[in-house]
Amino acid sequence: MGDGLELLRLVREGRPAMAERLGQPAYRGSQIAQWVFEKGISDPEAMSNLPKSLRAALAERFRPLGPRILERVGDVAAEKLLVQVADGDAVECVAMERPWGLSVCVSSQLGCPVGCRFCASGRHGLKRNLAGEEIAGQVLAAALERRVPQHVVFMGMGEPLLNLEGVLDALCLLCDGKAYSIPERSITLSTVGWVKGIERLAASGRRVRLAVSVHAADPALRATLIPRQPDPLPAVVAAAKRYEEASGRRVTYEYTLLAGVNDGTGHGTQLAELIGRGAHVNLIGVNPVEGGAYAAPHAQGTARFGEVLEGRGVNVTVRRSAGGDADAACGQLRARWVQRNNMG
Repeated sequence: MGDGLELLRLVREGRPAMAERLGQPAYRGSQIAQWVFEKGISDPEAMSNLPKSLRAALAERFRPLGPRILERVGDVAAEKLLVQVADGDAVECVAMERPWGLSVCVSSQLGCPVGCRFCASGRHGLKRNLAGEEIAGQVLAAALERRVPQHVVFMGMGEPLLNLEGVLDALCLLCDGKAYSIPERSITLSTVGWVKGIERLAASGRRVRLAVSVHAADPALRATLIPRQPDPLPAVVAAAKRYEEASGRRVTYEYTLLAGVNDGTGHGTQLAELIGRGAHVNLIGVNPVEGGAYAAPHAQGTARFGEVLEGRGVNVTVRRSAGGDADAACGQLRARWVQRNNMG
């Protein structure tokens, strides 16, 4: 019996290869994959163009056919899912309805080694990297719940560039027509800033969008907020600009606003000077973490910070927090689940 991720492992080499591993003619692989990945059907009995014997075999071997969703919080607009991975642990992903379609935010690691002070993901460090099918499995789980997403963002638990092997494997499943055929331009990878990782991503030939999490342009403040960052921010920004030129994809800069900490006029001026005119910044107020010391600024404070950037030629988008009343802070839902289930 499969563990909910076996189908993704089988399809990694392609749909015909999956069929052969199941002892079926090659065309059956495309039929099965179309039902699961294109139509979002998880019940083999509903796969009407398959013989009854194959439907019964699928039901027996893949139980469940996709990853288990252990918990869910939120609403139609933004729903956080706690998805089981291969070892019985769980990671978070978020399905977000946007004007441009469904977007799924996925995790790349179990825990996080970076330890941002305002994030719940890294409070207990890194447990392990996720395999490619465990990352793509979060997309499968969300798609079976709703529909195939138009966009995928690597902005959940973990630092994607510290698990680049798993991320590239997941991109193979998501982009190359094996599980899904999501365009690379519709995938965004967020990093806190790892120059070698950015260079390796560029060398891979993948042309996903890159987002750099800045949070503070002042080196001392950034070191306080993000204690484990190996590379100086100017070097990270320079590497991001090289990636932008090589890939043809616009780089964005993510800035989480913390009231009274990094949201002053001087902070905005420093940020504008760092990234330069014409750069694009996404501003988002911090999601409060249980027991945390940070809060988001009020709307006027966010607007004022944005005006500082725009006055220096920086493009600004103010992002709303997804699922603000549903354990929105990254890692918080899993942290409570771990505590309840003694999974530490």
